[in-house]
Amino acid sequence: MSFIYLIVRNVTKVNWAAVVAAIVFGFSFTFWKNAEIVEVYTYNAFWITLFYLCIINSFVFEKQKASIILSGVFLGISIWLHIQNFLFIPAYLLFLYYFRTEKANVAYSFISFAVIFSLLFILNYSQGYPLSSPFSSNQGNWVEDSFKKID
Repeated sequence: MSFIYLIVRNVTKVNWAAVVAAIVFGFSFTFWKNAEIVEVYTYNAFWITLFYLCIINSFVFEKQKASIILSGVFLGISIWLHIQNFLFIPAYLLFLYYFRTEKANVAYSFISFAVIFSLLFILNYSQGYPLSSPFSSNQGNWVEDSFKKID
């Protein structure tokens, strides 16, 4: 909830709006459902929130150029936690394109993201799994199996 407060305060510059947003989120079903499942989803939400916070800080605070670099690091870590976070990659690339004048920071951000992301495949390959293993399972086709009815 503190990250929600920081994001709203950084965007709106109004403390009471940030407090209200944090309280509303704190009492929401989404927050409590994720807090109830103290697994990968809550931990994943933490890293995605850090990713969002860095992106927003890059736009709001001109002096925080380190946020551009950290956004790549946090997105890379979040993909390790939940592979579906790779859906953030187009938004991340658009973000980097927007800050293309900050060549060094954009390069460091992209390199750090690419290294962390590629380590996921290298680790699996070193363990004897195919390179596509982060996106697949050796336990059958889960999409087809999910549509089968149990008799």
